[in-house]
Amino acid sequence: MNPTTKKILQVSISLLVGIILIYLLYRNIDTKEMIETLSKADYRFVFLSMLLGCLAHWSRGVRWTIALCPLGYKVQKRRAFVAVMTGYLMNTAIPRAGEVARCAFLKRTDNVPVETSLGSVIGERALDFVILVSITTFTFFVEWDIIKAFLDKYADFGIYEKMFYDNIWLLWFLVVMGIAALALIYSYRKAIRRNPFVIKIQVFLGGIWQGISSITKLNRKQQFFYIVHTIIIWACYHLMIYVLFFSIDATSDLSVMAGFTAMVMAGVGMVIPIPGGLGSFHFFVAQTLIAYKIETDTAEYFALFAHTAQTLMIVVIGGVSTTIGLYLWARKPVSSKIK
Repeated sequence: MNPTTKKILQVSISLLVGIILIYLLYRNIDTKEMIETLSKADYRFVFLSMLLGCLAHWSRGVRWTIALCPLGYKVQKRRAFVAVMTGYLMNTAIPRAGEVARCAFLKRTDNVPVETSLGSVIGERALDFVILVSITTFTFFVEWDIIKAFLDKYADFGIYEKMFYDNIWLLWFLVVMGIAALALIYSYRKAIRRNPFVIKIQVFLGGIWQGISSITKLNRKQQFFYIVHTIIIWACYHLMIYVLFFSIDATSDLSVMAGFTAMVMAGVGMVIPIPGGLGSFHFFVAQTLIAYKIETDTAEYFALFAHTAQTLMIVVIGGVSTTIGLYLWARKPVSSKIK
């Protein structure tokens, strides 16, 4: 099977999975009631949520230009933003294609080598991964009751928790097994290092470390603004969901931490390789709100509402950006290399 056919098949299967998830979630929905509920929404907060999403993407573009400076390239902020939004639009159709697409765009318009821009993207993704893990860990600790309710619903987590606390010897058994496993790993470390799977993990972790450490190449001013835009990005990600709570009466009393939990679970939904998080986003966000005692129908309405608003923003801004990008693509590329 050639790579193109394989890719088309992968996208088709993932899209089909998304459509099935949407069908399963909304097959019994009362369309008339949903339309009535959403028609009463305060669309000022919807518009604000979309603006915050746009601001996050703008900051991502600006942060990218900062990362490219030490690598010898000074790219205009608006060009970087156009490239980023083109990539996001591509991601709604083909999962994980956006990063390569925006790097290819910058190669054609600003003559930045793909491997150079892709390295900076890996760096920002590595940093974002660390931040996401940190926020997720924090959220799990603070909102454990909610997370546990979610897990109990689908994995009967309470049974395993009770089994663990009622059998404390299991903890000591796991400790002993862990020590034994470490001893075996140490004894066969040379053979393990030659294992192809282990080598791939080492390369992946090495890439993450190199990406994070590349920030140290920035001067103090660049580091400051890189951090500022990183904070803006993640603050906007949280606020995109949180301000949307106020658009519907039933969700307007949800807390700031509920916004963090919904953001984390929405992130889980978007990580699943389904175009635009179709179905997976809706499932995780809806189930999170249900854990916060929001009625099932309202939670599902909200998930559809939130996904539609952000997808519409990406399609509109991304579509305009792609149109601008095609115009720039047809022109002779400018040299952004710092002399």
